[in-house]
Amino acid sequence: MISLKRNFGLLAKISMNSSRFCRNGTQIMGNVKKKRKYNLRLIRSRRTYTISELAKLLGVHTRTVQTWHKQGLKPINPDEGRYLFMGSSIRDFLGERQKSRKFTLVEDEFYCPRCRKPMKSVHNKIKILISKKRIGKDDIQTTIKGICIKCGCKVNRFSTLNNIKKSFWRRFLTKQDNRLKGN
Repeated sequence: MISLKRNFGLLAKISMNSSRFCRNGTQIMGNVKKKRKYNLRLIRSRRTYTISELAKLLGVHTRTVQTWHKQGLKPINPDEGRYLFMGSSIRDFLGERQKSRKFTLVEDEFYCPRCRKPMKSVHNKIKILISKKRIGKDDIQTTIKGICIKCGCKVNRFSTLNNIKKSFWRRFLTKQDNRLKGN
């Protein structure tokens, strides 16, 4: 829907729906959009990129690329006014940023989205749900649900029925047979 609004003596067309979409299909709500995973395959290793070219290629603002420069993205010639970045250095920099956000979970841990780190669950609140979805020929998808010890947020962990029977979680299988019916 388009409406006309009088603004400082001028007529302006204003869209009633303020949501926009990026090239990759993610929706921008208002002016705030955070994207932390970039398609590194778009970047050619032996090509040079300016700040605006890189921003346009990855679908981010030019200020984001400037922030990356301040955080350690190395230009080819730092003494020049116009920065050129080598594709291989961009890939390395963004790849290291993405790897630094990943966590390896121990057997009895969940990733808490509120705490943003691996956390354990309250033991009496752990539920194991078995879905009807098959993984491979002889395995079934399961979801382990719990509650974060620190903040009380709901946490999930996905696994397979065979992995649960071999691991730490098997003791919850025997105790909670009534909850194993699935969805």
